[in-house]
Amino acid sequence: MSKRPWLFVSLLAVAVLAAAGTAALRDPGLRGRAARLALFGSPLLEVNAPLPEQWIAQGGVQVVVRYPLADRTAAETFRCLLNGRDVTERLTRGANGAAGSVLGAVEGANRLRVEVFGRPWWGGGWFEDAVEITFHVRPLPGLDRA
Repeated sequence: MSKRPWLFVSLLAVAVLAAAGTAALRDPGLRGRAARLALFGSPLLEVNAPLPEQWIAQGGVQVVVRYPLADRTAAETFRCLLNGRDVTERLTRGANGAAGSVLGAVEGANRLRVEVFGRPWWGGGWFEDAVEITFHVRPLPGLDRA
């Protein structure tokens, strides 16, 4: 048997990582997330509500946004858009996130976009981080049924 089993294990690990890396580079979404992570670090925003593709009832939609890296986030630059309309003032904002009920969601698909500026994990300057999700509002039930 070989006197250097660690060499075989190391070569096997490199081969597995290379195969996984090659597969990851074929996925443009994953490639973009990997490049973003390398340049700026972890995301500055986390949308806890509404969830992507969630169906909600008519009325106000509860929005909950958290800043996982509050020390790198400029909370005063936070902005929230519902279907392209600025609804930031409807939310209570703090150093670690924003929350509140937003009116104006329409029946069917709705787009929520949250944005904030922050500092990358290395180097100076600022960059914008944004999360965009689509959620759905259920139609009102038909009232003409017997």
